[in-house]
This record gives sequence, structure tokens and C-alpha cells, in this order.
Amino acid sequence: MKDYDLTGKKEQKKENHQEPSIKEEKLNAALLYTPEIITWMDQTNSTDE
Repeated sequence: MKDYDLTGKKEQKKENHQEPSIKEEKLNAALLYTPEIITWMDQTNSTDE
């Protein structure tokens, strides 16, 4: 998790002059929704078995 955070911040700083909003949104969305997707998949697998 820490590696992702540092990478995201580094990339954000590097491409600050371009469009950080889109990159930030994508990164935040990925980090926020990944655990939810994993939980959802876990529940689906549990229901299947």
C-alpha cells in the first residue's frame, strides 16, 4: 500500500503541469474501489462454494 501511495505522489508531482486531476482521480478510484472489488469477489466465491 505504501509503495502505491509513494508512486502515486511521485507521478502526480512529475506530471503536475499536465493533468493531475485525471491521474489523481484514476489512482484514487483504483485504490478506493480495489478493496471493495476484492470483498465483493470474496463474497461471490463464498456463495458459490
